[in-house]
Amino acid sequence: MPSFPQPGGPIVSAIYSLAKGLFRDEDYVPRRVSRFRSIAARILLVEQWGFLFPIATVAYFTGNSIPSILAVGTASAALSTWAYFTHGTTLATRMTICIGMLMDVLLLIYALSGTGSWQMDGGHMWVFAVWSHCLALLCWRSLIVSGFIGVAHHFALVYLLPFWVFPDGANLARVWLHGAIVILQMVAFTPIVILINRMLRNAEDLEHRLEQSMQLAQSASQEKSNFLSGMSHELRTPLNAIIGFSEVMRGELFGPLSSRYKQYAADIHWSAQHLTKVIGSILDLAKVSEGKMEIADDVIDPAILCQDVVGMCQPLAAANRNRLRLDVDGLPNQFGTDGTRLRQILINLLGNACKYTSDGEIALSARAIRTGIAIEVSDTGIGIAEPDQARIFQMFSQATSQVSRPNAGTGIGLALSKEFSELLGGALTVQSKVGQGSTFILCLPNRATAYAAKNRQDTDSIEPLRKAS
Repeated sequence: MPSFPQPGGPIVSAIYSLAKGLFRDEDYVPRRVSRFRSIAARILLVEQWGFLFPIATVAYFTGNSIPSILAVGTASAALSTWAYFTHGTTLATRMTICIGMLMDVLLLIYALSGTGSWQMDGGHMWVFAVWSHCLALLCWRSLIVSGFIGVAHHFALVYLLPFWVFPDGANLARVWLHGAIVILQMVAFTPIVILINRMLRNAEDLEHRLEQSMQLAQSASQEKSNFLSGMSHELRTPLNAIIGFSEVMRGELFGPLSSRYKQYAADIHWSAQHLTKVIGSILDLAKVSEGKMEIADDVIDPAILCQDVVGMCQPLAAANRNRLRLDVDGLPNQFGTDGTRLRQILINLLGNACKYTSDGEIALSARAIRTGIAIEVSDTGIGIAEPDQARIFQMFSQATSQVSRPNAGTGIGLALSKEFSELLGGALTVQSKVGQGSTFILCLPNRATAYAAKNRQDTDSIEPLRKAS
């Protein structure tokens, strides 16, 4: 940056501050601006070198000095190239490139001398070269400096040397006209350069904030996982003890209990098991949200798995005097999926159906489809209102018609079931009408893999199928 004399008054101080600001490069250049300038500078360097050939061609046909044009043009282009590869796209480099492009315009004007084409100059060719190249470099400082040079150029060539430049004579009005053209162009395009630069800076700031937010979210997610893992360990240990002691009390291993205390022990046992399942579901959701849930490549018999699930849910159905029906005819004997996750999905769906249906019928039916299997769990319970049908698959969310139920759950089961179905490559949907019941439809593709094919011989008997599912 050039050195300026120490300011000695308000006017001199203002001029000094303006000049210092014009020649001071930015303290911080966003990556987008730097990349934009680098590409533009390389293009302009190629243009500056390539422009020498047509200028020399014009000079040849007009009888002007080709060696002089090539010497000045080559020196200017070499200076611009050296500045770019030595200092990058600093302010000095950008100004050097812009002035180099303007030098090419002057050389073209010189090459056209003697042909009567001097009127091409005016303020137009010069100004176009100024603002177009400064705009390409996103450099409003170069734009102003080059504009000042443009005004000085017109004053010198049009007024001070009128007989050499314009044989038809010149006057001061022409100087003001061409100077005004340059100034108007600068006034119009300087804000454009500043606005584009500011937009790119704002985009850079938003991107930086987004990266910070993502880092904070990842940190919070990791802390949540650590908390859930610690909570799981801290809660499951006493819960297992509660479950064990309540089983001892229910079995009356150390003596008979009154019917009331025996019922209390049964309630304690059920509550502890329920809380253990809730903790497990929360941990599963945390794993799914972090992408850490692993899907096994099992080969199962879907009919047997459905029979097992229905058997497990019989007590739940009987508690509300429901009839539980199973229809799984026509299913393939071997099906590739994660049997454990499929079992969890069906238990959640049947459990909800048993919970919100009284003195009705619950059916689990499955059939083969082109890409895999479709399993439906239907009931004749209270149903779900249409506005709630999308919301019930959200974590900790329930249908409003179910919230008032005394046995309403935590709102985890359906959310977890939908996540599991998508992890298995399938989809879980619902069809329901209030007062007429609900039907949940689970469609799963056959995820048969090389692992399943390798272990296909293990599926010949029923017991290995039970174990895999």
